[in-house]
This record gives sequence, structure tokens and C-alpha cells, in this order.
Amino acid sequence: MAWPRRRRQFGEPNIRTKSVLGSTYLATAERKIESLFQRSVKVMAPFDYDMPAVLPWCFSEDTRLTLTHAHSLVKLNLYYGGLATTGSYKIVEGTGLSVDFASIPMLAPKEELFEVDEDSGRPLLEIIEQIKAIKNKFDLAEHVLNWLDGHVTAGAMRYYWPTVLSLAPGAPALNTEAPSRFNTPGNITPFLPFIRESASTIASALMLAEDIDTAPKNAMTLQLAGGGMKVGEDTLAGIKRSVHI
Repeated sequence: MAWPRRRRQFGEPNIRTKSVLGSTYLATAERKIESLFQRSVKVMAPFDYDMPAVLPWCFSEDTRLTLTHAHSLVKLNLYYGGLATTGSYKIVEGTGLSVDFASIPMLAPKEELFEVDEDSGRPLLEIIEQIKAIKNKFDLAEHVLNWLDGHVTAGAMRYYWPTVLSLAPGAPALNTEAPSRFNTPGNITPFLPFIRESASTIASALMLAEDIDTAPKNAMTLQLAGGGMKVGEDTLAGIKRSVHI
């Protein structure tokens, strides 16, 4: 007989009475999803611009020349309460760009000096939209993982989402057949399309080479917050991810 579970909607916070996988293996699966997301971004949304090419899209020539010159005049330690050569800038709601200017080298401009030019900066704006679309797919996969982990038994999880076997292959709950513990929640039907979509996302990502380099190269990092993505009538909780471009 299946253990009792608290009923909750698909997009509610991750609160459960008992985890199917266990917290350790659930975290392992979430890390795997993050790794697959990073690899997918590098393949599906490559960004072929380095920092010297990007900065003119975001800062005026006067700002860049002034702070490059100032870099040679100040002691690079703590500067106005923060590191002199690092800065974070809001692009649009939920999306920011963190930059380490040390390789230029120049001091970090203040936030109010940052503005992406809609014409020259179009490559940056377009790559952000592409990465956010990829992020939405993997966010959905992570929500499916957590929803199943909190609503169904191990047998049902394997049946509806065999993808989990690739994300948490060592989870004891998935290594044994237990028909008597198979439980189908009554509210799973509306979410079957999302379960199938997320399985396709993970399956495609698993086909990518494991040695894809996701290490930072240009000292530029996109900070992406959850955008309140809708799944049916439910709003999913935001998932924050960072992407080196």
C-alpha cells in the first residue's frame, strides 16, 4: 500500500511528506539536469563574441576609455565596497549580466551606465532569448522530477517518467521492482503532456557529448531567474541558473 502524501498542485513549492528518491538522489538528479542544461546551451545557443566586442554594445566609448585609463591609476584592492573590476547589470526583468573586467583591464562601471543598444547589441539580446527558451525546457524537466518525487511511488515514477533512471541511476528505490507499491495519482492526467515533453528534452540532451566545455572563457555570465513559466493553469516556481557566455 502506498504511503500517504500531501496533495498539492503542480507548481507549488517543493514540500513533501516523503521523497521517492530520497534527498541525496533527488539532488543528484537536479545536478544532472543542470549539467545537461549547460551542455545544451553550448551546442544550441553558441555565442561567438568576446568581451571587447560586447562592451561597446553596453557602455559608451567615454565610459570605457575613462575606466580603462583609471585602471592604471588606482590600487586594485577593495574599491567603494566592492571589487574594482567586477560588476553585475540588469538587462531585462529576471536577466542580468555579471562581468569581470580584469582582462580588459578596466574598472567596473556603475549600474546606471549600463544600457544594451537595441541595434548593435542585438546578438546579445537574441542569445539571451535562445538561452531562456532552453532554460524553460530544463526548468520544466526539474519541476516534473520534483512533482513525481512528491506524488507517486517509485514504480509509477519509472513507468510514467523512465527518464529518471538516467538522472539518478543509483537510487535504491528505482533499482527494484515493487508492483505492490505502484500508485497512480488521480490528478496526473493534465500533466502527461509535460511529462512527455520533459522526457524528450532530457533524452535529446543525453545524446550530447559529455566532454563539451562549459567552463567560463569570456568572464561574462548571464544570471537567469525564474520567469513564472505557466504550465496549464499553474505557475511554476522560479529556478535560478547561471550561464557562462
